[in-house]
Amino acid sequence: MKWNKDATEGTIVGGGQDKWNPLTRLSFPNGLFVDAWDTLYVADSGNDRIMRWPKGAEEGTIILGGNAGEPGDVVQFAEYVGKNIQLYKMINGIELSPYACANFTRHEMATSLRSRNSFLANLIIGGYSTNERDQQRVQLYSIDYLGAMVSANVVAHGFCQYFALGIGDRLWKEDLTVEEGLAMLQIMVNELGKRMAAYPHCVFVRMIDAKGIHVLDNMYPENVIKKCQ
Repeated sequence: MKWNKDATEGTIVGGGQDKWNPLTRLSFPNGLFVDAWDTLYVADSGNDRIMRWPKGAEEGTIILGGNAGEPGDVVQFAEYVGKNIQLYKMINGIELSPYACANFTRHEMATSLRSRNSFLANLIIGGYSTNERDQQRVQLYSIDYLGAMVSANVVAHGFCQYFALGIGDRLWKEDLTVEEGLAMLQIMVNELGKRMAAYPHCVFVRMIDAKGIHVLDNMYPENVIKKCQ
């Protein structure tokens, strides 16, 4: 929101929590900074970019980042898949299981790969199956831009996988509790904070169970926490 001097109401210049590309939208903004010329800089974390708003501007300017892969592919493909899964539920009255969602996503990725409009995006799909016939209730899948899909206990994409997968393979166990899982994730975050200079200082944590998606406290590398103390 922007309030001019003596104004009685504000004007929306940026906001919202959806991942989207317009220059007036933000997804999980943090790290605000204002320079000597009253120019605002903000980390648009959900869209993996840094935005700049000069004084009096009605929209922001991207000065760093964007989306992983080709510009917009991650957002566009994820929204396309999500909307079609919701449409299937509305038409047929059946909610797809995580396994079905993963296979639908893999099929769409493989189909786009053989067209002129392929998506360059690597995806992670996780969920909790409410079907009592499923032996594995908690399901986690990794899908790459070539349409290859694998089910695993720990998955990661990008450069972080070279550190995170090794830690997960060593610490994961069959009866892993929520507290142990969060502790394992914190170790991964600490390691990535040490080894990757461009690693973001804030990691958003989400937990999925039979009751839905839960937003947990953000995680920070140990070296960032020490600097703030």
